[in-house]
Formats: sequence, structure tokens, C-alpha cells
Amino acid sequence: MYSIRRWNWRIVAAVLFFVLNAATGGMANAQGPGADTLKLKGPLTGWLGPHLSWLKDSSGRLGPDDALHIFSRHDMRRGKNQLEFYGGYTKSTFWFRLTLKNDTTVPLPLFWSFNTSDLEFVLFDATDTGHIFLLDSASSHTPFSRREIPVRGVTFRIGLAPGQTRTLLVKVYPINIDYVNFPTNITTAEDYFRPDPLEPERIFV
Repeated sequence: MYSIRRWNWRIVAAVLFFVLNAATGGMANAQGPGADTLKLKGPLTGWLGPHLSWLKDSSGRLGPDDALHIFSRHDMRRGKNQLEFYGGYTKSTFWFRLTLKNDTTVPLPLFWSFNTSDLEFVLFDATDTGHIFLLDSASSHTPFSRREIPVRGVTFRIGLAPGQTRTLLVKVYPINIDYVNFPTNITTAEDYFRPDPLEPERIFV
């Protein structure tokens, strides 16, 4: 009788674990695609990582539609509470998804910067999932004359109308190196161009 009771408790414990796990997962999925939206009123004051979903494409063959499809169907990994991504030693391509919302009633010009060398960054607008389009691309090898923002670190301009929400995809792959690590940040144009002696990478020509 004791062994039967002990077995019954094991069944009850297993059922409870399953139910709690399913409930937790259900709540996570119920948050929907807007749960990780980064709402901005000005320069980013917290961490970008938790809002940045990413996936590793070892084949290097995924296109933006493929990447967005994977992002929409799976709970992808997110960055940590930091402003730098560590992909480690690899020749793989990485994809990142970020949803931004202008939480103000005025236009919000933003700069998304990636301060590193020997990585190519390709930016897509995926707000309309049926019409993903290329916004810009650059690397440390791109001549300043061909960059919209002529600074040492790759920087993309992102405009947000009042209340507008945009979903962006960034494809990142190494050029002459075997690792993918880079600091990244989002801020306003006004804040970006403010002189900062602690950030010498912002050198204009």
C-alpha cells in the first residue's frame, strides 16, 4: 500500500509540474509580439539587450523573410542587460529583430549604432510582414562618402513618426574575422551628436 501511495504522489507531482509549466509558457506566449517593444520618449536609458531577439544562421542562407518567419514562430533568445552582443568565435551570420515605438506626440529621429570593425550590417524594415524592404547596409570598410552617417562606427538613421511602431531586422556577418561581438546602442540624433570625450569612436570627417 505504501508503494502505491508513493507512486500516486509521483503522478500528482508530475501532473502539477506539467500544468504549471504549461501555464507559465501560456502566459509567455500570450504576451504577443508587442511584449518586447522598446518604447522610447528620447535616448535609451535602460538596456537594449532584453528587447533584442536574435538567431544564429550557420548556413548564411537565410533571407529576411526566412528570419522573420522563424522569429514569429519561436521564442527566440534575447540579449542580456547590457549594450554589447557576444556571439563568440564563429563565421556564422546572425539575425536580430527589434521593435521600436515612438511613445511621444512628436517625430523622433533615432540613431542605431554598432561600434566595431570587420562586420557587415544590413538593415531591413519588417513592419509590414508582407513587404520587407532594405533600408541600408554598411561595414567599417564602407567609405564615409557612401554612408548616410559618416562616423567610424556603423550607424543607421531611423525615423519614427508620432506614435509610430516599426519592426527592424539586422543581418550581421563577419568579413575578415572569426568572431561576432559588438557594442550597440540607440539614441536620439540630438544626443548622438552631443560631444562626449568618453566615446572617441564618434569621429567625423
